[in-house]
Amino acid sequence: MNVLHLLSNKWWSGTERYALDLATTLRRRGHHVEVFTRGFEAVYTPFAKEDLWAGKLRLGGWWDVVSRVSLANRLNHLQGRTVVHTYNLNDAAVAVAARRLCRRPEQVRVVLTNRSATPLPDNPSTASLLAMLDAIVFESAQALKAAGKVPAAKRCAVVPTSVLAPMRSVTPFEPTVPQIIYARRIAPGKGLEVLIQALGTLKSLDWRLAVCGTGLGRYVMPAVRLARALDINDRIQWLGHVDDIYPEMQKSRIAVVPDTQPCGTRMAVLEALSQGVAVVMSDAGDEDLKVDTQALTFPAGDSVALADALRSLISNAEQRANIAISGYRQFITACDYAKMVDLIEEIYNEC
Repeated sequence: MNVLHLLSNKWWSGTERYALDLATTLRRRGHHVEVFTRGFEAVYTPFAKEDLWAGKLRLGGWWDVVSRVSLANRLNHLQGRTVVHTYNLNDAAVAVAARRLCRRPEQVRVVLTNRSATPLPDNPSTASLLAMLDAIVFESAQALKAAGKVPAAKRCAVVPTSVLAPMRSVTPFEPTVPQIIYARRIAPGKGLEVLIQALGTLKSLDWRLAVCGTGLGRYVMPAVRLARALDINDRIQWLGHVDDIYPEMQKSRIAVVPDTQPCGTRMAVLEALSQGVAVVMSDAGDEDLKVDTQALTFPAGDSVALADALRSLISNAEQRANIAISGYRQFITACDYAKMVDLIEEIYNEC
C-alpha cells in the first residue's frame, strides 16, 4: 500500500512527531511511505533524515491550486491502493481535489486525523468536504464528541494516540538539582509564560529549566525578557528545536505541559510518561490520567497553582518518583504503540 502524509505546519509540533513515528513504522511494515511538507527546514529535516521526505507542496492560500495539481501528478505515478493521510481540513481539501484530478481516483483514499480539541466548522463547505473523506480519526471519545456532528464521513474511528518511544532510561542516582523540561513550541496558547512566571516565585529552590522548542521571535523574545526580569534566565537553557527529544527528556525529572488553550492529547505528556518523568500539566488537554497519582494538574493559565505543584515536586523526591512511576505504568499499560498502528492500518484497509 502507498501512504502519503501531507503536513502544512511551519514549525515542528506534536502532529509532525505523530506523523514521523507513524511513517517510519508503516515503512517497516512493508508499505511505501512518502511525506510532503511546505519545505520549512524544521519540519522536513527529521523526515529527510529517515529518507521519507518526498518534496515540497505549497500548501496554504492560493498555493493550494498548485499543490493539488502537483499531488495529482504524484498520485498518477503510484501503482495500487494509495492512502493520503492529512491532519487538517485545508490539507484534506487539497487531497480530495488531487484525487479528482488524478487518472485513477478509485484507488485513492483520503483520511483525516483530527488532533484539534475544537469543534469542526458547522457550515456547508465543511459538510461537503467531510462527505468526500473516507475516514476521520479522533484521539478519544471526548475528541469525537467535541468535534460536533460529523455524519458525512464514511467512517469515524477513535484511535488513542501513543508515541514510538525508546526504552526508559533508569538513572542509578537522583540529581542534586532537578531538571524541568518544557518540550513545546513557543507560541500563543502553549503557556511558556505561565511556567516562567511560576518559576519566578521559586527562586529559593534549586532547579534548572530546559526549553526545547522554537517559534517566531515575537513570541520567543517576550519569554526571554520575562525570564530576565524575574532574574531566572541564568537557570534556563534555551535549546531551540530538538530533533530527538528523548535524550533531553531522560535527563529531566519534571515535565511541564502548561497549555492555556483547549487541545487534544499532548505528545509532550506521552513522551514524558514513556521515560518515567513526573508530569505537571494544565487541564486544557485530553489525557486520561489520575490526578495527583499519575500526574499533577493545575487550571490552565494559573501560574500560582503551577508554582504550588512545582514546589511540591522539586522539594519532595519521593513524591516525584511515585508520580513518575505511576505515570510510566499507565503509559505501558494504556499506550500500546503497535496496537495504535494496527488500528490505523485497519482503517486504511477498510475505508
